[in-house]
Amino acid sequence: MSKLGLLFLFFVMTTSGHCDSATESAEFQAGLGAYTSENYAQAAEHFRATIGQFGNSPELLHNLALAEYGVGRKALALGLWRKALNMHPGYDLAEKGRNFAEQSLQASRGPQFGLLKSLTRTLESVSLFEYFWLLIFTCGATGWLWIGFFAKRRWALQDDLPLPPFPTAAAGLTILLIGLTAMTLMRLNIQATPRGIVVVDHATVRSLPSDDGVELADLSGGLEVVIERQDEGWIQIQLESGGAGWVKSSEVLGIN
Repeated sequence: MSKLGLLFLFFVMTTSGHCDSATESAEFQAGLGAYTSENYAQAAEHFRATIGQFGNSPELLHNLALAEYGVGRKALALGLWRKALNMHPGYDLAEKGRNFAEQSLQASRGPQFGLLKSLTRTLESVSLFEYFWLLIFTCGATGWLWIGFFAKRRWALQDDLPLPPFPTAAAGLTILLIGLTAMTLMRLNIQATPRGIVVVDHATVRSLPSDDGVELADLSGGLEVVIERQDEGWIQIQLESGGAGWVKSSEVLGIN
């Protein structure tokens, strides 16, 4: 059995005990049957119908991605896994699927290579809500330690006593707080920037939202792009050169 098949079966086992209306629906169960019979195109139709009925969820997107990958639409599968991860950062199965698809596609993500790519992945693995709570907790702990230090220092000066030692813990938490603040702002920027995945093998970037526009570039499937705006079946994206161009809406899946 393929690695992708094992990933799917693991998902089935982990969800079989949950009383979820979507996973118990006739469409979803039909999708499971089609997938296990290796009828991936039919499975994709059933999973897509389930999403149409119950709405997006990381689990349903994961199943649809598996079916689309089985059909051969690897770039679309990658986009669905990325969308699932945007909804549920750290979702293990979607991370495995994304990594599997990227390895298969050898997809690049624009300018995000090496250390920058690793940093982006680290930031995306934690939700913005969790960053905010961690930031609030660290801020409170840091403030408490500094207030305690300056209070002791003031009492020592008033009573002519030895000054308290330098608050190493407070200084360390201050450095951590600065780092967390920077990470939270970067995570906020990632969340606020509309992005998409090229879901076709090749997408032509044009100068205008029309087939008559001048061809500016050719994008490979799986590439992540920044979305500027949309206009009647076309999406304006940001190019690596710093300029902008237009691709058909059907060629890009928004992931946030």
